[in-house]
Amino acid sequence: MFPLGIDLGTTFTGAALWRNGRAETVPLGQQHRSDLVPSVLYWERDGTLLVGDNAWLRGATDPARMAQRFKPLMGQSSPVITGGTNHEPHELTGHLLRWVLDTVSDLEGARPGHVVLTHPAGWEDHRRQALIQAASIAGLGDVGLLPEPIAAGTFYVSQQRIVPVRPGALIGIYDLGGGTFDATVVRKSETGVEIYGEPDGNDLVGGIHFDDLLMEHVQEAAGVTDRFDLDDPTDEADRLRLMDDVIRAKEALSSLSDVVVPVRLPGVTRQVDITRAGFEALIQPMIMDTIGVFADVLDRAGVSPAQLDAVLLVGGSSRIPLVTRLLEGELGISVRTDAHSKHVVSLGAAIAAAPRHREAEVRRTPYAPAPTPAMAPEEGPELSVVADLERTGLTAATDTRVHIVIEGQTVTVDTLRDGGTRRGGLGALVVVGLVLAVLALVVVVAFQNRTT
Repeated sequence: MFPLGIDLGTTFTGAALWRNGRAETVPLGQQHRSDLVPSVLYWERDGTLLVGDNAWLRGATDPARMAQRFKPLMGQSSPVITGGTNHEPHELTGHLLRWVLDTVSDLEGARPGHVVLTHPAGWEDHRRQALIQAASIAGLGDVGLLPEPIAAGTFYVSQQRIVPVRPGALIGIYDLGGGTFDATVVRKSETGVEIYGEPDGNDLVGGIHFDDLLMEHVQEAAGVTDRFDLDDPTDEADRLRLMDDVIRAKEALSSLSDVVVPVRLPGVTRQVDITRAGFEALIQPMIMDTIGVFADVLDRAGVSPAQLDAVLLVGGSSRIPLVTRLLEGELGISVRTDAHSKHVVSLGAAIAAAPRHREAEVRRTPYAPAPTPAMAPEEGPELSVVADLERTGLTAATDTRVHIVIEGQTVTVDTLRDGGTRRGGLGALVVVGLVLAVLALVVVVAFQNRTT
């Protein structure tokens, strides 16, 4: 039994586990050569579900049966049509989560104990409820929910072993991921990490939005702006192949000053030159917007940039060099760039789950798949870090534990910080809402009677 942290991202998903005083990423990618797996699903015509790299390969030529970019839709009534069938976003997330759990169980030869799922700090209750529904679809009975900035802050604190982060220290989290941007200030407490002030973000700024901008630029430069009919499966497959080349070029520009995007379409063979400066000019207005949001979060929390112990860059898109330059130039702060910015959330979630390890051993909450013989991965974890919980003061669990009982739709939430347990079916939320509405109506009527 081991604690497991899972970061379900818009474009990529990662997982990390805790054991023997270390947090290490789990190789989820194709043939275990990569720790990250694309957050993509594909249904074969016989109903077989493919996930990750294989789903993307199939979907590149048959996009109508592929689902991707569904995390931003969580908590919304926005069915995703795949293979002619409607799927709710939480259902798709549940399938992805189940695959991750099965893969980890196969690799480890054992089931995870306590599982922590991360989510954006700004997610309201209905979006967190959607994540709980996804967990139930995945077969989880015991799960913890943890805001992504707390996970990132936990990872940072765990790595400061020579001079541990003092209680009360403030850490800025600049999280620019695949689909969204989030800005948060977290505070080191005596026993963990907690959110300080009010988080904020922008759901319309992220790696996929940069991809779309660059794609439009490439299409215009190649003279194929109106080339694709999204209702035509062949055209959509051509568009996805070109988009894949555009994304690879964007990622290369983090280390190269210029790249070439090949445009290979029926009757069209061209090359489009893209410079880092040109790409940065396209996305600079969006980056400036994120810096404005980050500055506002600091201001509302009553925190000056000079008061921050560190500013952490989290998420794959935060590695774009322009982000660091503008943050330092506009706010006068130095940022902490981590080579593993894509993994800090899943690693932090695993570390945050560590204090529950002994409890998880005792509870042994069931997870549907039975244990299978261990499979030795071709390569080890991409990242493995030591975390001395006692020395760094990470001795209390900071996730909100949710115990899911599918029979009767009963959900029990146990929060360590308030020591209380809240029970009730999903229908109880409706009852509470009706009671509040009735009370409000009574107050309004009484006020009208008094004024007349």
